[in-house]
Amino acid sequence: MLSYSHLNAEIKSWAYTYRGTRLYFCDREEEALTELDRAVGNNVRNARAWARRGETHRWLGHDDEAVADLTTALEIDPTDVGALTSRGQAHLQAKRYDQAVAGFTTALEIDPTYTWALSQRGETHRQAGRYDQAITDLTTALEIDPTLAWALSQRGETHRQAGRYDQAITDLTTALEIDPTLAWALSTRGRAHRQAGHYEKARVDLERAVEMEPEDLSCRFEKLMFDTVEGPLESCAEQWSQLLASAISRPDEADITFLNCFGAILLEPENRVAEATEELLATEPGPGNIAEMLSYLAELSAAGERVAARARQCHELIVEHS
Repeated sequence: MLSYSHLNAEIKSWAYTYRGTRLYFCDREEEALTELDRAVGNNVRNARAWARRGETHRWLGHDDEAVADLTTALEIDPTDVGALTSRGQAHLQAKRYDQAVAGFTTALEIDPTYTWALSQRGETHRQAGRYDQAITDLTTALEIDPTLAWALSQRGETHRQAGRYDQAITDLTTALEIDPTLAWALSTRGRAHRQAGHYEKARVDLERAVEMEPEDLSCRFEKLMFDTVEGPLESCAEQWSQLLASAISRPDEADITFLNCFGAILLEPENRVAEATEELLATEPGPGNIAEMLSYLAELSAAGERVAARARQCHELIVEHS
């Protein structure tokens, strides 16, 4: 179609948008960006092209570029709840929690039944450490659609972080009944069981999660934390080394520095906990992530003497910084 010489710029723009969108859904994001660049080049008023290019940037982790493109799309069409929600997600990825909440709230003012915006606003509140507000949004989304396994999983995670382990397990179990393939929900339920003292149930869930997603870092991490807390460390030291090595190839600096802290606490002969903690804090983890890290460190504080001392040191440094 694009080879037809008589096509005007507006029609070409829509054709490039269609092709870019198809490439995006085929996980060929860089190629999608090229087509979407051509789309907006042919018609700067093509709101759909701007929105899709913004969403593609967001998926690639280009948060500022995503916000810029989605803002342009919304200047053309201020009622696009999808673009409002995507821009909120880009702000969330950049840990700009208040701007994310504002974007989701504007989307919900236009469409109060848009469950994705409700779920994402709830997730933002959770990451910001506002657990009650997160529960409210996720519950509202589930009242609209009780089959939302993702929202159930997130509400379960929020209950777990708030220390309500029975409610967490109930939500995560319901999510897994809806979608048994959710390895993350299974791993999170395993952690909730561990924190509630249900160690055998925790072991079963964590082993199954790793079987389902053997390359998933979060599932492997939770299983290793369980094994480490159960002890002895020597029995899982090699697995920690393998996990840390596999994390090096990941583009997410926050993931790498998070795991490096555990390497400094558990494996390294020289004490470089202060340096590893400083590197972690330099990534500006949100309140929810800080609370998670402190929870893990509290568990390790009951481990062997050297590990416990280093865990307490890391804990104290994070608390002082916060």
